[in-house]
Order: sequence, then structure tokens, then C-alpha cells
Amino acid sequence: MLGEKRFYALIERYVWTGRDGVPGNGHLSNVGTWDRTAQQTARLSTADGMTDTLFQLPGSPPLKRSGDGDRLDLDTAGRYPKYDGPEPVGMDVYTASALGKVEYTSSSLEDAYNPPQAAIKYRVVYFKYLDE
Repeated sequence: MLGEKRFYALIERYVWTGRDGVPGNGHLSNVGTWDRTAQQTARLSTADGMTDTLFQLPGSPPLKRSGDGDRLDLDTAGRYPKYDGPEPVGMDVYTASALGKVEYTSSSLEDAYNPPQAAIKYRVVYFKYLDE
């Protein structure tokens, strides 16, 4: 016996940012405030508007001041977040020397807190059979 049942479904596509729901290397502390997992080796002064404050955002890499100017460079001795997920993080010699040490542990996508690549997922938002 063959049959069919028609339905209406609304499916949403979204970017999976990790198990904690926070993109990049930012995450929520145990008291619910934003903090960073990437840290500079030295504190950067923002006195007198000397430099951009974007380096303070949760997803930004560790930076350092180069010379007396306003320019900030990557701090290769700084601490980066540990990446995890099904896709390994591989870097050639030149990229590794430019960025510093980046750690990776293997895990499933559902258990990843900081996946290195964006993953598109789908979820059913609304579902209804048409004969109801």
C-alpha cells in the first residue's frame, strides 16, 4: 500500500559557532561575562587614544605594540585559544612562524567549543501536516 502525507515545514539555516555558542576564541566566564582565551604577553596601553581598542574584543588575536607608533602586530609569543573539532588545524612553516603556536585537539562537531572552520547546520523551526 502506497500513500503520501503532505506537510509544510520552515527550516532555518545557521552557522554553528561551537558548543558554547560564542564565535571565535571568546567565551563566557562562570559568572556570565565575556572574557578572552587569547592573551597578549604584555598589557597594551590605550592612554590618550594611542591605539585602537579592537584588540580587547573576545575574538581578537594576541597583539603587541611595535616600536613607538600606533601600529599593533601579532604577538607570536602570546596565548591563542585551543581549537577543536573534526577538521584538524594545519599550518605550513611560514604561517606558523607568523602566527605563533596554535593548539588543536580532535573532537566531534557537536562537542567542539572552538571549531576552526564555520559549519552550516539546519533546524526545523515549524512543522505542520497540511491535512490537519
